Amino acid sequence: MPSYSIRIAFPVITFLIAACQTPARAGGTCILRPEPIRLRSEIVNWNIDLRQGEECVQGLRWSTLLIDQVLVLNQPKFGRIAINGPSFRYIAGSSNESDTFRLLVKGSALRVQGETTIEATINISDAPSRTRRWEPAAH
Repeated sequence: MPSYSIRIAFPVITFLIAACQTPARAGGTCILRPEPIRLRSEIVNWNIDLRQGEECVQGLRWSTLLIDQVLVLNQPKFGRIAINGPSFRYIAGSSNESDTFRLLVKGSALRVQGETTIEATINISDAPSRTRRWEPAAH
């Protein structure tokens, strides 16, 4: 007769094996080299390419910045956004339409208090996603 712990362990192990069969969507970095924030009352524009249902995580800290607060000024219309300390996670919805959101980042740069507004545009496509680099605008 099997011991009590074996009778409990078997269903738990079976459940874990079945759970591992479900495909997972890991969150990658939203932008490899985003336009930096400087906390000098500037507005930065970020473009993010994702597929339906995909998610990404983006840190907001740079070496000389201390982030005190991150606020969502405008929620995305189709996806979801979650703030986690000095970063955010965006989860694309099931719509093929592009999405937008706005964040306000408050903190200090080299001990000078300031803020930055981030205006993000999420481009949803059926093509494989690629993380985008920030390229300075041509003048």
